[in-house]
Amino acid sequence: WFKHLMNEESVGVPLIVAGEGVPVGGVVDVPVSHVDLAPTLLAWTGLESETLPDLPGRSLLDIPGLDPDRPVFSEYHANWSIDGTFMLRDGHYKYIEHAGARPQLFDVVTDPGEFHDLARDPANAALVAEHHSRIREFFDPDEVDARAKADQDRRVAEIGGIEEALERKVNFTPTP
Repeated sequence: WFKHLMNEESVGVPLIVAGEGVPVGGVVDVPVSHVDLAPTLLAWTGLESETLPDLPGRSLLDIPGLDPDRPVFSEYHANWSIDGTFMLRDGHYKYIEHAGARPQLFDVVTDPGEFHDLARDPANAALVAEHHSRIREFFDPDEVDARAKADQDRRVAEIGGIEEALERKVNFTPTP
């Protein structure tokens, strides 16, 4: 499915870090994000992160000090998706919001395979509402989805419309 889903197999990106100050053989279970890479590299080189005051993320060199429930995000708008998909992942739960569809909620500690959608059970309505509200502390998924669709429409128009876009062949497998 070209990573169209927010399952761990799609959103998880392996990262191996080695070097001075990095414990050998350590495994980190704290949620981290790509936005943590720039602060990590700045800290590793000795540059102060104050040089980029609006830089999101935390240095991964500070892993012991990171909150195990810190939120990380992912979003998806590509490859013929009808609507945007947004994910908030913390130490215990993964909340997935689909523009135009019902949300999903998984307990990734007790259900690492993400087989049991807690959002389907009315008894979890407060937990779903909490995550719905929590994601909006950072951004509005509907507004982000609208911006992404507007950008997609602009790009399709630039190449001559939907018919021209459908005719274009994308070779994403390099020739050996």
